[in-house]
Amino acid sequence: MTPSYPQFSDLHINLRRGLHPLFQGLKDGISEFTFAN
Repeated sequence: MTPSYPQFSDLHINLRRGLHPLFQGLKDGISEFTFAN
């Protein structure tokens, strides 16, 4: 589960199940560079 703003957590694979559908639902998509370090 991701915390509510303004709290945060590190990205890790366990968050995929919750985040993936949200990213897929973005009208304009998402760049592979969004999470580049």
